[in-house]
Amino acid sequence: MRSDDTGYLSLPAEVMANDFAPDVPKAETNLMAVSQVPINSKGFDEKVSVAAWKTKPSYFIVAANDRMMATDLQLSMAKKIGAKTTILKTSHAPMLSQPQQVADVILEAAKR
Repeated sequence: MRSDDTGYLSLPAEVMANDFAPDVPKAETNLMAVSQVPINSKGFDEKVSVAAWKTKPSYFIVAANDRMMATDLQLSMAKKIGAKTTILKTSHAPMLSQPQQVADVILEAAKR
């Protein structure tokens, strides 16, 4: 992760390919790297006033081969919010590497 002088964060192309989405074709990770919209680091300090998971059903896809966020942390977060959890053997970008499985979870959630 790199930060510019104003606190915006982005991923270098090699990190995108090797760690963020290593199970996605290189041409796709190259496109992701050049088209990403940097996020301001101040956003991570924002507090949520009302957490939807406290009153709405939650679904959580755990990326078992994630190099950006530990699997144990993902499982802990899913448990904390009482989410119906799906574990996929994927990188941090399951919607790109296993789109059908992600769509299946979304369609299941939409039925509730």
